Amino acid sequence: MSEPSRPVTATFPRWLWASTWGWWLGIVLVTALAIAADSIGVEHAQVPVGVGMGLGVGLAQWLALRRAGGSAAGWLRATLLGVTAPFVLADLARLVGLGDTYALYAAAALAGIAAGVLQARTWRLRGSACALWIVAGTAAWIVASGTVAAADAIWQARAVDGRLGLALYLGLLFGGGVPLGVVTGWAARRLAHPRTAAA
Repeated sequence: MSEPSRPVTATFPRWLWASTWGWWLGIVLVTALAIAADSIGVEHAQVPVGVGMGLGVGLAQWLALRRAGGSAAGWLRATLLGVTAPFVLADLARLVGLGDTYALYAAAALAGIAAGVLQARTWRLRGSACALWIVAGTAAWIVASGTVAAADAIWQARAVDGRLGLALYLGLLFGGGVPLGVVTGWAARRLAHPRTAAA
């Protein structure tokens, strides 16, 4: 039996940086898409969140993989489709009269699972390697979404006022890419160099 495929990935620092600035780009795209949707009368849609974050993070990680000579084929598509899927389902549920079924952590978990499955297919992972990547991706997206939830909670409660409050809010909002990059970067390193990562 042949050994499972080992992805050729970017170095950990490069992956972490890509995930970080991809998250920043995702926030910008989410904001722009939400404004565009509101301008045409589509209010409270969640699809812009999935498309913006999937495109921003997917593009940044794809570029990091490509520049490192890594396994980049299909990465952007897998990330975009996977991250967007749960937000599309939330909007469809609302359109058919099931009410507002959107929950941030549930959407993040489903995004991590869906993106993880599709990304694992692009890397041709099997067995425990596939499971590791999906679990890591799911955990990473949940933790990353937690920074957004924390930022929103602080903003809504006005827990910290003035410039300090604004700095804390923006730091949390734009900081989600760091845990995303740390967790998935660790998993990618473990998959590419299992013996080194285990040492």
